[in-house]
Amino acid sequence: MKPKIWITLTEPNYKRYISAETEKKLYSIAEVIDSNKIKPDAAKVAELIKTVDGIITWRGGFSLTPEQVKSSQNLKMIGFIGSAVRHVSTEAAYEKGIIVTNSAGGIGYTVAEFTVGMMITALHRVYESMNHVRIGKWSEGVQMGKDLQSKNIGLIGVGAVGANVVTLLKPFYCTIRAYDPYLPKKRAAELGITLTSKEEVIKTSDVISLHAGLTPETKHMLGEKEFAMMKPGVLIINNARGGLIDHDAMLKALKADKIQAALDVFDPEPLPEVHEYRTVKNCYPTAHTPGNTVDSSMREGKQVVEDFELFFNGKMPLNNITKEKLARMT
Repeated sequence: MKPKIWITLTEPNYKRYISAETEKKLYSIAEVIDSNKIKPDAAKVAELIKTVDGIITWRGGFSLTPEQVKSSQNLKMIGFIGSAVRHVSTEAAYEKGIIVTNSAGGIGYTVAEFTVGMMITALHRVYESMNHVRIGKWSEGVQMGKDLQSKNIGLIGVGAVGANVVTLLKPFYCTIRAYDPYLPKKRAAELGITLTSKEEVIKTSDVISLHAGLTPETKHMLGEKEFAMMKPGVLIINNARGGLIDHDAMLKALKADKIQAALDVFDPEPLPEVHEYRTVKNCYPTAHTPGNTVDSSMREGKQVVEDFELFFNGKMPLNNITKEKLARMT
């Protein structure tokens, strides 16, 4: 008998993440309960929670409460499209022995590609040149840029995104140092990077790129003390979590023209309409969107369904989020 899997995504998000190929795979491995067809109310949700073997949910939709998870009777696995699996009441799931997976690996490459793109864009002063042309000027007043080639790159955190950044930087012959207390030395050697202290990364890098989760340990890990250690003109890239940086300290460094910053995440979000990050000349803000592409969305859905296939064939899903791993995640 096929397991019952409830997919909570409704249109238009269903088609955003579930390709025809992924849908075919899902229906081949499970009896599928599709929220587009049944449109469950509160009573139906309570009933489904008690009867299904698996649930596929996503970052912007249905959130499982601890009470709902505890009331489940057959639930064995929750697949979350996105990275922040706390939306699915993980503690309650772990107490019942329910497997929880996410699709962070599906967006890792996409965010890494954006990260390297921002390195090139900021180092080459593309924004300044573009803005000059828009207001009728030409090259006058645009500061000379720099190459990415052979630069000292410092990574803080080497997870799914950081590892892809390393791979994408190979043609640029950069020296890459990383601070990640949870990265095994063997994995660092496979990637060809040097593991070192946070202080060494901060002091020696031409570009510092953040890829850590936000935890009590990492909150404001870049503050006034750290900015004072950095090379003049260092480029800071943050596509991870806004709370990793003390924003007051960063604004002070930006206004003093000591750094450049390409920021895709903020604290709070969305960025207020009137905020200095929007106007300070050496800050390049974007809207927390680099992981959201047509391609990455389809990869995420495919990855979650493939993990269900592995699990219901008696194998461990590739993207299993253990309790220990969760403690280091945002």
